Amino acid sequence: MPVSQIRTLSTATIAAWTTEDVQALSADQIKVLNARQVAAISQQNVQALSAQQISAVAPGAIVGLSVDQMAVLSAQQIQSLSTGQAAVLYADQIGALDATQVAAFNSTQIAAFSGNEIRALTPADIATFTTDEIAAISTKSLPGLTTDAVAALSSDQLHALTSGQLGVLSTVQVAAMSATQVAALTTTQIGALTSRQAAGLDMTTLSTSQVAALSPSVIASLRSNQISALSTDQAAALTSSQVAALTATELRFMSPENIATFTTDEIAVISTKSIGSLSTDSVAALSTDQVRALTTGELGVLTAAQVAALSPTQVGALSTTQIGVLTSRQAAGLDVTSLSTSQTAALSTNLLVALTSSQISTLSTDQAAALTNGQIAALTAVDLRALPPEDVAIFTTAEIAAISTRSLPSLSTDSVAVLSTAQIQALTSSQLGVLSAAQVAALTQAQVGALSTAQISALTSRQASGLDMTALSTNQVAALSTNLITGLKTDQVAALSANQATVLSSSQVAALSQIALRALSAEDLATFSTGAIAAINTEALPSLSTDAFAALTTDQVHALTTKQLSVLTPAQVAAMSQTQVGALSTTQVAALTLRQAAGVAVTALSTDQTAALSTSVIAGLKTDQIAALSAAQAGALTSSQIAVLTAIALSALPAADIATFATDEIAAISTRSLSGLSTDAVAALTTDQIHALTTGQIGALAATQVAALSSTQLGAMSTTQINALALRQAAGLDLTALSTGQTAALSTSLIVALKTDQIATLSTAQAAALTTNQIAALTAIELRAFPQEDVSALTTDTITAISTRALPGLSTDAVAALSTTQIHALTTAQVSVLTATQLAAMAPGALSSQQIDALTLQQASGLDLSTLSTDQTAALSTNVIAGLKASQVASWSTDQAAALTTRQIAALTAVAITALPAEDIATFTTDEITAISTKALPGLSTDAVGALSSHQIQALTTGQIASMVAAQVAALSSTQVGAMSTTQINALTPRQAAGLDMTSLSTDQTAALSTNVIAGLKGSQVAALSTNQAAALTTGQIAALTSAALFSLPSEDMAVFTSAEIAAIGTRSLPGLSTDAIAALSSNQINALTTNQIGALTPNQIAALSSDQVGNLSSTQITALSARQIAAMLMEDIQAFSTEDIAAISTKSISGLSAEDLAGLSTAQLDAFSTSQEQAMNTAQVAAVLAAYAAV
Repeated sequence: MPVSQIRTLSTATIAAWTTEDVQALSADQIKVLNARQVAAISQQNVQALSAQQISAVAPGAIVGLSVDQMAVLSAQQIQSLSTGQAAVLYADQIGALDATQVAAFNSTQIAAFSGNEIRALTPADIATFTTDEIAAISTKSLPGLTTDAVAALSSDQLHALTSGQLGVLSTVQVAAMSATQVAALTTTQIGALTSRQAAGLDMTTLSTSQVAALSPSVIASLRSNQISALSTDQAAALTSSQVAALTATELRFMSPENIATFTTDEIAVISTKSIGSLSTDSVAALSTDQVRALTTGELGVLTAAQVAALSPTQVGALSTTQIGVLTSRQAAGLDVTSLSTSQTAALSTNLLVALTSSQISTLSTDQAAALTNGQIAALTAVDLRALPPEDVAIFTTAEIAAISTRSLPSLSTDSVAVLSTAQIQALTSSQLGVLSAAQVAALTQAQVGALSTAQISALTSRQASGLDMTALSTNQVAALSTNLITGLKTDQVAALSANQATVLSSSQVAALSQIALRALSAEDLATFSTGAIAAINTEALPSLSTDAFAALTTDQVHALTTKQLSVLTPAQVAAMSQTQVGALSTTQVAALTLRQAAGVAVTALSTDQTAALSTSVIAGLKTDQIAALSAAQAGALTSSQIAVLTAIALSALPAADIATFATDEIAAISTRSLSGLSTDAVAALTTDQIHALTTGQIGALAATQVAALSSTQLGAMSTTQINALALRQAAGLDLTALSTGQTAALSTSLIVALKTDQIATLSTAQAAALTTNQIAALTAIELRAFPQEDVSALTTDTITAISTRALPGLSTDAVAALSTTQIHALTTAQVSVLTATQLAAMAPGALSSQQIDALTLQQASGLDLSTLSTDQTAALSTNVIAGLKASQVASWSTDQAAALTTRQIAALTAVAITALPAEDIATFTTDEITAISTKALPGLSTDAVGALSSHQIQALTTGQIASMVAAQVAALSSTQVGAMSTTQINALTPRQAAGLDMTSLSTDQTAALSTNVIAGLKGSQVAALSTNQAAALTTGQIAALTSAALFSLPSEDMAVFTSAEIAAIGTRSLPGLSTDAIAALSSNQINALTTNQIGALTPNQIAALSSDQVGNLSSTQITALSARQIAAMLMEDIQAFSTEDIAAISTKSISGLSAEDLAGLSTAQLDAFSTSQEQAMNTAQVAAVLAAYAAV
């Protein structure tokens, strides 16, 4: 039997094989059997298979052996299994073997076993493995060994395990080993165990040599219960590297007895991370040798509790080097009373600082004496406070000098009081500077007397309150720092003797505070030199009593600096006598401030002193002080002083006094103050004084002041001054008093502010004198106030100057009175702002074409367009045209419509186009037709469309064609449609095509239809196509035909399609062809069908094919046929297939052949089936083929 047939045999056929049939199978035949077929072989036949046949079974098929089949395999058959076969056996298959069968496997086969196969082996099975076979188990599979199997391993088998195999055992597998098995492991094997595996070890079963063989990483991973289970012998067996690997947790759970077994070398290698976890009991159990073995790093990380656990003997065993590394964190646990003097001296400054005050207080005198300068310098304030006075008294001068400035302020006053004069003199300036006031107050007379002037100078203001000033010598007083002087209290200053006061330097006097200066008596102050007087602090000087100030001599008054004078209080200045005031220099007077001047009687000032007063003082004088000035004093005022006089001050001056001001003094009056002049004073100004006023002063005048000016005064003003008048002043201005030159000089801002009654008073000459800028500044209200006769007199330049904001204010009477020349002078911008009533007031023909073009839509909306000339109509802007109402468009005459430009026509809206009669549109030229916008064109009525000439139709652009609505397209006559170009036809859209009469199209026009239109044609339109029109369709159009359209095509139309056109029919549309149309296809058309088209044909369409048409199908087309299409063919069609056709049927479609079809095939056709086709056949088809062969 050929191999190909073996593949197709059913399991029932195989199950029916005899022993002879099985034994006759060749290795090649065995190889093609699949798992289902192997499973069908009976147990008897399995036993009959030779070793060669067993080894020929494919690995993919060997898994088909059932557990019953596996159970009957002989040892020889098992031995013949290849590694490939052995590797794929299922666990159930392995489990079906007995121990004898398992023993037949060799090392090579076992090496191929998977983890699942190993897991399937029972302890009895494993027991049959030799040591070589045990060693052959792969590291990937060994983890599959069950714990029962592990527990069953013999000592020899365990010995056979390699380091690599041991390394992959799981924690559970290791835990499954018995004590005997663990004891059987060599030290090499023990050393190969990983941290993960060690978790399963029972440490009590390990020998000391095995414990010593554990890797440091395993040691570091042991659990607390494993560590605590170690015996003292096992702990003693640990190596230095193992001890170094112990973690903090492990050390915590190790007993003191076990720790005690560590050698000094092992103690020294305990990591600093772990040593801190030693229990206090373990620390207390350390021998003195072990304590001495602790490294400085280990000692440095001990906790305070561990240090506290050290016994006096252990502490005594520590070297000074070890003592020196103890940290401040450990200080709390240290018993300082047990330290020797050398150990005390070895304490680090950090640790010493961390000692508590109670620990410091327990230091013996010898220990205190042993402290070094560095240690004393490190003592904190708390430490220093804890030392008793008697201990401080024994410090050497060097040790006193070593006390830090941060700690010294905590020294008790009792300790300060017992310091010897030598110790006092040993204090540095920095140390003295930090003593508290209480400590300074605790100094005895002898101690104060021992202080050097350098030490005295180091005392600060903070310490001043504690200093007994009466105890100081004059040298010591002179040495007091200015800083200390600032801190003296009033009673201390008051206690100074005359001798002490006389030695105070200028800098010390300058340092006296306000309170201190106030404590000085007039007698004390009288002893001050002029230098000392000049040194008095300006901040303190105002606190000097008025009595003391009044007692100053003229020399002392002269000694006051301008800065000192500037800080005197008004009360102090007021307390000055006439003699003192007279003693003031002009420089000192100039230094007086406004606040002080209020206390001075200005009448007492000389003219020189008056002239010396600062401008700030002048600006602040009160009205009664100004009024009190004598004529001589007023005459002494400088221009600078007059310039600062306030409006109130000016108002206090009599008009007669102001009349005496020179022109430069008039010009010096500030613009802010000028408003203070009374109207009487203004009216009294001379023409020279009026001329002297600056433009700034003119602009600052109040409206009432301007109104007070007489005609003579106004006439005396220059045009520059007139121009300086501001809009604020306009209300007070008498325009009738102005000359034409002055009128022309008025600023535009003032023009804007004029009231309508002022405008109305302008004479014709004044109106004529107004400049274009002034006219341009007029407001709408002001323009409305102009009389009609004044407007008529305006020149074209002034008409043009009227602003667009003001022009709408012109009255309709004034507009009506405008001459044509004046109207023509209006700019387009001015025309654009005219109101509808103003436009209506004008003569109809007055506006030029340019002005007509400037009209806005809003203005045009009120126009009667029928009154416009054709030129004016043509001048209307496109914006106006675009906004016209339908009623306005309808009012046009034929001549006006004819006058429209192409740009205007382009601006017409759909509403406007609709309003145009058909006869008006018929007059449009082809350019004008083309100009109609695509948005407006849909507004053409169907009557207007139907009235378009052929030339107008041909003038329509493709964009216009596309914008037409379906009703407009439907309104086209056959003649109009016939006049359309193919380009226009191509522009038609599917939406428009619905209204298209297809019968009126020429063949060229038909061919020009877009594919989108073709795709949207209704069935009735497609059915109406003539044969010639159908023949004119392009391949692209045919490809666009829908299924419904194809269905509507008559068979005779299909017959005219070329092969290329047939091939262009879309696969989604092709099923729409009627069976009649299919049956009418020619052989060439059949051959033209693509494979995709063949695949798209429905079974009904396939069934409609004649035998001749089927015979014309190519092998490629047959390959494209589906099973459903094959099934739709008649038997005689199938029988007509050539052998090539038979061979071309795809394996996916072979199922379409019925048993009857196959039974009717010839031998040649049957032989034409390929192996792949045969394999694709179902059981019934195969039976039909075999029956066909048998029937031959």
